[in-house]
Amino acid sequence: MPPHRLALLTMSIIFLAVFAVSGTAVAQGQATGTVEGTVKNAVGDGINNVNITVTINEMNYSDQTGDGGEYEIEAPVGSAEVVVTNTSNYETTTRSDILIETDDTTTEDFELERSTREINGTVRVNLPDGTIERVSDVTDDPATVKIENHPEQDLIKSSDQLNVKTETDPEADDPSGYNLDVPTSVSGSEYDIKAVLDGYNSPDSTPGTDLLLDVNPGTITGTITEQTTGGTIEGATVTVDDADPDDFIKFDTDSDTTNASGFYEIENVPPGDRRIEVTADTFRSEKADITVDEDESTEQNITLTHEQLQIDSVVPSNAQSGETVSIEYTYTGEFETVNFTVGDGKLSRLHRLMPVKMKLRSRFRIGTR
Repeated sequence: MPPHRLALLTMSIIFLAVFAVSGTAVAQGQATGTVEGTVKNAVGDGINNVNITVTINEMNYSDQTGDGGEYEIEAPVGSAEVVVTNTSNYETTTRSDILIETDDTTTEDFELERSTREINGTVRVNLPDGTIERVSDVTDDPATVKIENHPEQDLIKSSDQLNVKTETDPEADDPSGYNLDVPTSVSGSEYDIKAVLDGYNSPDSTPGTDLLLDVNPGTITGTITEQTTGGTIEGATVTVDDADPDDFIKFDTDSDTTNASGFYEIENVPPGDRRIEVTADTFRSEKADITVDEDESTEQNITLTHEQLQIDSVVPSNAQSGETVSIEYTYTGEFETVNFTVGDGKLSRLHRLMPVKMKLRSRFRIGTR
């Protein structure tokens, strides 16, 4: 090849290479300025391989960021538009009316928003009896859904644009559903997604699937005694419930009967504020509010008192001293001595009764013993 043609070909190759990297070349003698800056992500790390294009007078001048996210472009003076693109991982950003002045440097830094994809699913609860229910059918408390162990976890935590932590909303159309935005270019097998709710265990799950919560229950134990002698009561029924029945998980085991030692034990009780009620024949029922902790045994002892004697009627109700009256009364339990008032206020005494419930009609003569 003749020397002059080889020189022309070489110049053409150099020109094309410059054009490919820098876009349109600035005309010789044209007044120019410089646009420079740094392109970073939400945590302040520079992003490399980002294309920066300055458009002025319908001509494009471009550069690509290096390892530190820095760029520098020479362009003609005037009002320009700067477009920042990274097709795989970040959203395109455009900034207009950038003033470029002769022999001056204009600094334009950018923080790019990460490109994301949506993942969604449903939060469910695995109950101790083996059934699985939607979380909104089990409790009114919202579950928090969040991403963990993502390769870009620092970016996720620092980005206002990424919806990587959310709560189920009891008022939403899907009160057990969740929607999250995660960075693109990372497969679901490379990170974990977890639902968190007090009183429940949350194993890591594959993104885009239903999230399962395991109930983390506690136990209630105690001894039931009677007030008069301090002795234990066998056969008392102890039932666990909640102040708000609509917010309570019903379990197969939600009650127990005391043994010969007056002892009871109720397992698989969901943690939180609970209420227990104790009933036994010939005794007044009693209730107690307690707090059950997850994986803990909570002790609650309760003392019962015997039912009191109830006077149902006195005939005649206006009896005077020396007259005989008929008294109808109901008693339950065992009494050493029971005093009650009839007629003009004189006392009659009803001595020890058997510990059974019965309704009697007795006749008494009003007077002084």
